[in-house]
Amino acid sequence: MVGSAQSLELYHMIPFNELIAAAPQVHGFKHLQNLYADWLELSVFDMLCLFKAAPALVKITCGIFNLGTELESIASGDLPDYIASTYGNTGKHFQVWNKSSYKGTGCKDTIEPVILLALACPKFCRIEMSSGFVSDYRTRMAEALLSDKYSKYASRVSKVRSYVC
Repeated sequence: MVGSAQSLELYHMIPFNELIAAAPQVHGFKHLQNLYADWLELSVFDMLCLFKAAPALVKITCGIFNLGTELESIASGDLPDYIASTYGNTGKHFQVWNKSSYKGTGCKDTIEPVILLALACPKFCRIEMSSGFVSDYRTRMAEALLSDKYSKYASRVSKVRSYVC
């Protein structure tokens, strides 16, 4: 990538809406491949917006706190189908989410965001988390993929592997 940064490290807290609003004016933001903002907590909807603003994004380091009000209004059982049909290729280069341990949710609240990101990002294959979460994450994910809500997406989601960061 010539003339623009491949990585961006944010050390100062900036509201996410300001980051996304400024993105079109930042030279090379659309070519950004790695975003490190371990203090930043995003919703699933925020991450989908980020993939639109930075379509070349491969890796992000951040926390997560919820689905986002935009997605919470969709019936829970319909949400996976909605994400798959509406955002099915939004993060077409995204592969790695390093779930920041600075703040955020525990393992239980990570399962649904990982499933939804896997539906929106065909190359998403790796979630990195602290060592205390990995075993519990794997157990809970296996259970979730057997449920009626997510079973039809099991083959697409099961490619996402968990690693200790």
